[in-house]
Order: sequence, then structure tokens, then C-alpha cells
Amino acid sequence: MAFIVPRYEHVVFMCESRLCICRIDSDSKIPDTCFVDCPKPIKSSSRTDSKVQDPEGSEKKRAFTVKQEKSKIVCGTFSPCGKYFAVADDNKQLIVWQIGGDHKWNLFNTRYLVRKAVHLVFSPQSDDILVADRTGDVYKFSLSNPLHEGILVLGHLSILLDMVITPDGRFIITCDRDEKIRVTSYPNAYNIHTYCLGHTEFVTSLAILPSHTQFLVSASGDKTLRLWRYIDGEEVFQLDYTDGISHLLLSDKNNDQQSVDGDDKNRHEGVVRQLQSDSGEKPGSVVRSIQCLKHSTGDQIIALLDGIPGVAVYQVNVEVLTESISCQFTQLITCTAEPWDCCIDDNNFLWLLVPQEGQTVRIFESKGKQIQEVTKESQPRYFHITEIMNKQWEFFEAASSVRTNYQFLYKQWYDNMEEYKRKKEYRLLQKGQQEDKQCKMIKTK
Repeated sequence: MAFIVPRYEHVVFMCESRLCICRIDSDSKIPDTCFVDCPKPIKSSSRTDSKVQDPEGSEKKRAFTVKQEKSKIVCGTFSPCGKYFAVADDNKQLIVWQIGGDHKWNLFNTRYLVRKAVHLVFSPQSDDILVADRTGDVYKFSLSNPLHEGILVLGHLSILLDMVITPDGRFIITCDRDEKIRVTSYPNAYNIHTYCLGHTEFVTSLAILPSHTQFLVSASGDKTLRLWRYIDGEEVFQLDYTDGISHLLLSDKNNDQQSVDGDDKNRHEGVVRQLQSDSGEKPGSVVRSIQCLKHSTGDQIIALLDGIPGVAVYQVNVEVLTESISCQFTQLITCTAEPWDCCIDDNNFLWLLVPQEGQTVRIFESKGKQIQEVTKESQPRYFHITEIMNKQWEFFEAASSVRTNYQFLYKQWYDNMEEYKRKKEYRLLQKGQQEDKQCKMIKTK
């Protein structure tokens, strides 16, 4: 799997254990791209006896094992100040780079995690890194004290799937496999502020609306996008994204709202057929991640769907006086394959990373009510970046065979009552036969 993280002057592409760093600004004196390798994991013999603190201050020893010498990056993010970049790999390493004034990336430090990470986020002041792991715990690592071990901040009873910090830094919002969205105070994370309850399946992704930061967007395996007033834990809007897309695409009256690749009709109809087949039964297509794009007419939600070669765009409208909210599907951007990742940069450009040689990186901008791909005339610098990165297929090729699988997150329910009854009847039959045999033996005596 490959990932993309744009921020300020840089955009970082991550694949396997390597980073490809590309400059967004127009300084011609600095190379357009450079490659950075993650440090190799330290062998397990030298990584024992490390300690981690729990909230009460007691220390627990932990042992590390390295299954493979070459690690794979699982997530990464920039700090809000833009001076740090952190990644976590599948060998339980947390690696942080510091970006100098000369735009050189220097390895800041490497730390080791208790479990494999699923998500990273920096605190609003860029002084701490919060790491969510597969067991449902969130640990805090200090940047000002790089030698200090992680501190357990909060925990869930299920796998954590996403985590965001509110823009004012007051709350951490986390979601898990057990359909729960928890709003926790920060930094005093022992205070649970509220829950946002309503989803009936695992919650895969969270995002804060950029223009109306009192609202939270969530996506779930129950095929709904939901908007919440997270301070109160109140659901304000719900949208079935599968029905919405299928309804629009089946209508011949809405041809002008099709993908920006309007001439690729066959690929577009293939997406329609897949959505139709998924709409009737579970598990179907799952929203892997959501991103929010700030727009003059209202915020837009970009949804990346599992198994669908494209992304869906939804328009959010908020009435300021009444704070009433609505959301509707507006556009489907199709690709030649299911995108690896999508992201919004600070200039409100949409980046797509697609496993297709020659069309790996695609950049879009919002024009009117539609999102259109950048051209050489409209955005020459961004177009130049796509030209450079689309020649780097060797960098991305290792991830081309990797596929996402969200089906394991659906809980399987087994009805074992029939099996229990069958075994019980067999035991009673056996017991009856033994009693009859004993009776016959007594009579013969």
C-alpha cells in the first residue's frame, strides 16, 4: 500500500520503507524530488528491557521482536507547524524527521511502540505525537523529551480505526470497530466528554468540517455518512452513500454531473454496476477514508470507497442561524483503478494516488460546484509535479499488488443452537442405550 501526505511546501509519498519528498513551491534551486529510506529496525536482542509508563506512573517492561529486516510504513503525518514528519511501520517503530530551514530532512529520533500503530496525529502545538495502536490504546510521545517513553493516554476495548484532535485542541475524537465514537478531553484524557452513538457497524474514518468546526463527519461499514454536533454527541444528519450514488448514476438526466473523466463511459458504468451489486447486501463497499475540502459554497466531503475505482464527492450545506445541516452527493471522480490514498493539501487541492503506471498521481481543484483535474494552463506547478511523479513508477511498483480488505472488520455471528441440540440428543441417546444395557445385565443375573 502507498500513501500520500501533502503539507505546506512539501508532499510526501510513502511506499514500503521509502519516502519520496516533493517540493510544491517554485524554488528552482532545490531539486524537485528526493528519496529517504527509513532506518532499519534494531534486532530484538538489543530492544528488550524497554519500558512504557501507564497513567498511574508505574513502568512495565516490554519485549520487542522483529519479524523482518525490511519494514513497511503503515501511516504518516506532518506536524501542524510543518517542522516535523512522523511515520510508523509494521516493526513497531515510530520514526520522526526534522525539516530544517534549508529544507533538509534530518532524522530526529526513532522510538519503539508496544503494538503496531494504525494512526498518528500531532498535538496542535506540535509538541507531542499521539499514536493509536491495534489493541485500542493511544500513547503520547513527547518531542521536547525524545528520550522519554510513551505515556498511555486512553484506551478502547476494540481496534482503533481513526483519531482526530479538534482544532481548538480540547478534545481527542476516536472511533473503533465496536461502532463507537468517543469524545475525550485533552490533555486530561481520563475525562470522557461524550459518545456519538448511532452507527451499527465499525467506524472507519473521522473528519472535522473546516468551515464549521463544531461538526464532525464519520463513515462506517453500515454504508452511512453521519454528521454530528460532537460537543453534545448529537447526530444532525445521516446519508446512505450507496443509495445516493446509485440513484444519481441511474438517472439519464444527470449526465452533466458524472466524473471529470466523462469520455470514459465504460469505466464509469463499471462503477455503477459495482455500486448496484453492493447496495443490496452486506458487506458491500466501505468508505475507507473521508477528507473535507473547504469551498466557497460550503464544505465538500471526499469519500474513498473500498473496491471502487474512484472517489465520491458530497456537498455539505449549513444554515448559520439555525445550524441546520444537509448533505448530498454531487460528483463521482473515476480512476483506472481503486486509489491507494487521497488527501487534501493546505491550498485545498485534492491529491489522488492510483496504482496505475503513468497516472499514479492526479491532482484536482475545485471550480464552481465541480472538482476538476488541474491542467498545465490552470496550475502549471501542480501539473509539473504530476509529470515528475508519474515517471516514478519504480518507486510505487512494490505496492501495486497490495489490496485493502475491510471485510474482516464485519463481525460474524454464528448460530450454534442447532449443533448444540444435535449433540445433546446424541448424548441422551447414548445415555439411554447404556441404561438399557445395564437393565438387561441385571435381569440376566
